[in-house]
Amino acid sequence: MERDSGDVVYDVDGDFDYANPDASPFASVCRAAPCGLLGGVGGFLEVVQEARRVGMKILVQMASGVSASHPHRRYASHLLHFEDADGKKQILYGGETLGVLPQETAILNYRKLETWQLFIDDLKMWIKKFGIDGVRISNAQELPQILAADAHALSRKDADGQFHYAAQDIIMGEVVVPHSSSLGGYWSLASLGAPSFSALASFRSASSLLSVPAGFAYANPFYVK
Repeated sequence: MERDSGDVVYDVDGDFDYANPDASPFASVCRAAPCGLLGGVGGFLEVVQEARRVGMKILVQMASGVSASHPHRRYASHLLHFEDADGKKQILYGGETLGVLPQETAILNYRKLETWQLFIDDLKMWIKKFGIDGVRISNAQELPQILAADAHALSRKDADGQFHYAAQDIIMGEVVVPHSSSLGGYWSLASLGAPSFSALASFRSASSLLSVPAGFAYANPFYVK
C-alpha cells in the first residue's frame, strides 16, 4: 500500500528517486492505493495479471491504522487524539507493532461508524479494482483498538463557560487516555479461557462482564478465515 515516500526527485542526468525511499512499508498513507515506489496501479495490475497466468493467488496485508506522517486527507477526521502533560492535543500514535517503529502509525477512532465504513471501502477497493483473492488484516485478533475516553479533557469548558467539545465529540471519544484499558471491544475472551492479565483484559467486551450463557462467544469482526 502507498507509503510516505514523498515526491519524485530528478537529478541532472534525468534519473529519479523518491524523497523518502526508505519509508516504512507498514505505515500506509493511503490504504486504498498500491505503493507508487513499487510501480503504483499499473505495476500492481501487472503483478495480478502474471499471478493469474501462473495460477497464483494474491493476498494483500491491510492495517487498521494509517501512517502518522502525511496520511491521506480522507483519514483526517478519523484520527484519535490525546492531551499531553501540557494540555496540548496530540495525535495518538500506535497500532500494529510488527515491523513498525514507535510513532510511525496513527490510531483511528473506531467508535465512529464512518471509520468502520472507511476501512470497508478501502478493503473493497482492492477486490473490485484489482480482483485480489484475499486480505490479511494485521493483528486482527486484537482489533479494533478502542481506548478509554478522557472524561477530564472532554468535559473541559472554555472561558465563556461553554463546553469546548461538542456532544458528538464527547460521545465518540475524540480524546482518549493513551495505553488505557477499555470495555469498548466487540468480542469476549472469557469463554476462551484466556488468562486475566491486562494486555488481554484491555480488549474484553462489556458483554463479557454480564451473565453470558456457557459457550457463547462474540465474534471478532476483523477475524477472517
